[in-house]
Amino acid sequence: MVHEMVHAREARNPALVDAEREFFDHKTETHDKKTLSDLDPLGVHDEDEEAYDVHGRSRYAYLYKDYGDGGAFEVSSFGVESMYRDPQGFRKFDREAFDFAAWVFKVM
Repeated sequence: MVHEMVHAREARNPALVDAEREFFDHKTETHDKKTLSDLDPLGVHDEDEEAYDVHGRSRYAYLYKDYGDGGAFEVSSFGVESMYRDPQGFRKFDREAFDFAAWVFKVM
């Protein structure tokens, strides 16, 4: 539910999407894309879903999912969801993404 609430907020706030695009580009610029099934072996993903390999195989691979349109992202929604589910684990795994998600939570 938290995840979808952030997507709803994105739909009403173009500045949030712009910030998300900037963060996404910063984090993914030097990484290759792989299928989400390869990056997130515990998740259930369609065969054609891709994400940038920012941290290798992990449950957080969905953060860097690529929709290919430059206008839809999971960094905010999955980031806030990850803060809710496992704040310490998420912060330890990707401090920049944690800090970005904390900012999103603050401006929501």
